Amino acid sequence: MQAFRVLCQSLYLQPSPYAFLYFYDTRPRQPTTWLSLISHPNISRLVVFSQSFKHFKDKYFKVVVKEDGRSHFLNADGSTKFPFSWTGTPSRYKDMGTNELSVGDKEVVETLMKFTDKLLTKGLVRVYNSVHPINDIEGHMAQSGKKNLALFQMLRREMAAKTKAARNTDVPNL
Repeated sequence: MQAFRVLCQSLYLQPSPYAFLYFYDTRPRQPTTWLSLISHPNISRLVVFSQSFKHFKDKYFKVVVKEDGRSHFLNADGSTKFPFSWTGTPSRYKDMGTNELSVGDKEVVETLMKFTDKLLTKGLVRVYNSVHPINDIEGHMAQSGKKNLALFQMLRREMAAKTKAARNTDVPNL
């Protein structure tokens, strides 16, 4: 989420939960004390890194099913330990369409969709406490491809001009 925030603010965009969730599904649907985010493979613009699980090692662990057809985690003797989902028929979550977004959220989504290459979140998160965030974001973009850097610089110039023309005093505080 921090990478999304940094990217939006560097492009003079206002990040919001709705714009963020356009790119992700959430699990579970019911209110609870935890939330799992699953990126949409075709539209996600940020590559999530597995290290995000590291802070949960004391209480949680990640399960990866490598064999097709497995529905339960098994003990060493082959007995059932627990199911891979809380129900036998886990529900799919509805994609959020752009028609459900506000004008500002649509602008965020449309702007980020211009990036054709996925961006690594790790580099964007490192920028969060940077002394020179824009320089560092540009360096990160350059590492992920010259196309990303050129697009980022062009979008940043366009959005800065748009913000200035609107006499908007809310300049991104990175």
